[in-house]
Amino acid sequence: VVAYGCSLIGHDFFRMMWKRVQLHGFNLRGSVHGTGLLDLPLPWVLWREYRLNGKIDEDVVLRAAFPFMLAIATAMLCILVGHVKLIIAGYTTVEKLSCPDEDSIRENTTEDAVTFILKNTFDRGPKKNFQKIMGTSLVRLVIPLPFYPDPLLRQPY
Repeated sequence: VVAYGCSLIGHDFFRMMWKRVQLHGFNLRGSVHGTGLLDLPLPWVLWREYRLNGKIDEDVVLRAAFPFMLAIATAMLCILVGHVKLIIAGYTTVEKLSCPDEDSIRENTTEDAVTFILKNTFDRGPKKNFQKIMGTSLVRLVIPLPFYPDPLLRQPY
């Protein structure tokens, strides 16, 4: 959702910043307020403007919102990439965090024991791991439909 918001306002943000560069020139300190590359007014100036006019200038809101949304989208992308790597490897987050690293195992064991310890029994290959977690139907991946597992596959408790 945040990445979608960034894509919606990104073009307007860059067009507005390009106009500011053409008008005032490029200055890392900011050309009008002297508060940095985005050149945002100081918080008390924004508060005074809001109290007097009942709103804040749209350019100021855009210059503040886009970098914030981009930072959140980047952080979410990093988390997504990490979890996709775990899915492809056939691990859960807890399994990966509790698994000892390969170098510490190699110091204390023989080569045959290392391959036995590091073998993940749930790893079925990248494609089957992804299908196991996300399902085989793209429709069910995109549209959250109820899923009823096959009653023949249920195991008694």
